[in-house]
Amino acid sequence: RVSFLKKAVDQKNRALASLNQVMNVSAALLSSQEGQKPIACTVTANWSCLLLQETVTISCLLENCSEYSLEEGWTLCVQLLASPCALEEDSVDSATTFTFPINQLLPGNKRELTLPVGSAADTKLDLPLTISCALYYSLRDILGSGSDSSEALDDLLPDDSPILSPDREGICLPLSECTIDMLQCLHFESQPPGTDSPPPAADP
Repeated sequence: RVSFLKKAVDQKNRALASLNQVMNVSAALLSSQEGQKPIACTVTANWSCLLLQETVTISCLLENCSEYSLEEGWTLCVQLLASPCALEEDSVDSATTFTFPINQLLPGNKRELTLPVGSAADTKLDLPLTISCALYYSLRDILGSGSDSSEALDDLLPDDSPILSPDREGICLPLSECTIDMLQCLHFESQPPGTDSPPPAADP
């Protein structure tokens, strides 16, 4: 029985430590809404060669400039939303969300993630693209499941809390939103070496 109680206490202490870390990260981001965020995600469009094919890729650089570590449980969510003018008439859902678990990101460290968008062989790319990045943490991992955890979550965060996720299952912290347009995806094919045309002959 003593070992069972010790295990329960250890689990509770770990849960409290995780919850404290989550709240510290949330407070750091919320307190810097108007200025540069201590945890930022920068998005750029590039051309890359994947599987011998040139492809438009979206690069997401997640940088932790805060004093807190992003521990296991955090997830980077990247949503791609095509502009209505780029969609077909029969298109219903234009949003695609990618999730990347963050095992650990220490203060001062950064991590780059790449998403393929379309290849040079595609006849049409759905541009412009609105790209939204956010950090998500599921509180069910801390509070568990069941009615007791729902009550605990209600006590922890009010329904109108700005960091409560739409599904009311965790915390969602927006990082950035940007638009990738056609100008940022312009691509000019380069000539292979040795194929340059000779200079015109000089007039006599």
